[in-house]
Amino acid sequence: TCALPISVGVYDPSWPRPPGLSYEQACDRGLWISEAAPSAWETPRPSNGWACDNSGNGVWSYAAHELLSHSLPMQHQRSALYSDSEDFAALYIATGPIVGTGADSRENSDRIRYLARVMNAVARPTIVVGLGVLHAATNDCSATPSAGSIAFLHVLKERFAQHGGFAALRGDCTKNILAQAGFNEANGFYSLGCPSLFADVNKKPDHGRNLQAAYTALASRIQTGNEKLKIGLLCSKQAPAVNKALARFVKERGAQGSLLLMQEQKDVACSATELSTGATIERKIFYDVKSWMSAISKLDVIIGPRIHGSMIALAMGVPTITIVIDERIRELCQRMLLAYAESTDFASGLDQGQVASLVVAVAQNFDGTAFDLNRREISGRYVKLLSDACGSSCKPHPHLLTLAGGLG
Repeated sequence: TCALPISVGVYDPSWPRPPGLSYEQACDRGLWISEAAPSAWETPRPSNGWACDNSGNGVWSYAAHELLSHSLPMQHQRSALYSDSEDFAALYIATGPIVGTGADSRENSDRIRYLARVMNAVARPTIVVGLGVLHAATNDCSATPSAGSIAFLHVLKERFAQHGGFAALRGDCTKNILAQAGFNEANGFYSLGCPSLFADVNKKPDHGRNLQAAYTALASRIQTGNEKLKIGLLCSKQAPAVNKALARFVKERGAQGSLLLMQEQKDVACSATELSTGATIERKIFYDVKSWMSAISKLDVIIGPRIHGSMIALAMGVPTITIVIDERIRELCQRMLLAYAESTDFASGLDQGQVASLVVAVAQNFDGTAFDLNRREISGRYVKLLSDACGSSCKPHPHLLTLAGGLG
């Protein structure tokens, strides 16, 4: 059932949105269900039929649950998290890029105030995963956090010192920006990538080496002829040149069963994609992680400028080429040692053959052993940090303990 006793309070810190589904309604409708509980909270948009602002948010949210043991009872009701009388051991926050640079935007100020409201209501260890810089499209990793963000980071720092806990940062760009403002590992801020690094279905320490075999096979298939591939295409309205080049690649090399994987309503505006037969490839958006995983499991490759669409594909062992369009994606790719290409590689308007060559080059450069070693190091840090924060009340998932123990 969905009713669980309270142990860890789980909170999505997004700013106030139109009323969504209650916890019970989400359970009834099967929205973003992991084994323990709904994973993306209060995001439906019934008025336009879209369940989320960005369905990719459900991937990291699902993965955040996968860091903790499913035997831990969790509390998702917002009302319960506003009261210090509730008996839960820690506040566990799955967030995203909310640290602003330069001037504070109203949007970001609202998000930070909303999150601070919850943190100030309870005296508990606080664990924040996925924290990153909001707007880093300039690729400036020496920027200064905004005044509001610095004030918020000071609140986190003081909470960690007083009650325990830590913040897992998206990557080294965020780490550098925060460190210049005085927030570093010594006071609880660690560069650990995205929780979706640990969402793979087989939970094997050698997942990277298995992925490398898949990348090698993909490169060989592309090089040895005109074999059609089942391609999963990710798109972003922010990258029109990338979208057009990928559409040409899919048209020439895509097989029946290729998919345009949409994550937002505005993805409708992405380039219309046809196969060489003239058939338009099917567009899909998913409202639960498990259905998403199932649908992409038979694809040969996924490519595009979406980090969470990439991570769910890697979780299923599908070779994936992530296209970097800003620093938010780049720092995640670099911290987690993913296979990626820069959007600037597409600036000259590549034809399908040039895109194919680029995919081959990126696939051949993926290092599965380095991926596995990096994942072991990060999982080991999570295990220690969770234990230091709240002991057995924040018990890691068994597969995280296995990964931290070494390569098998």
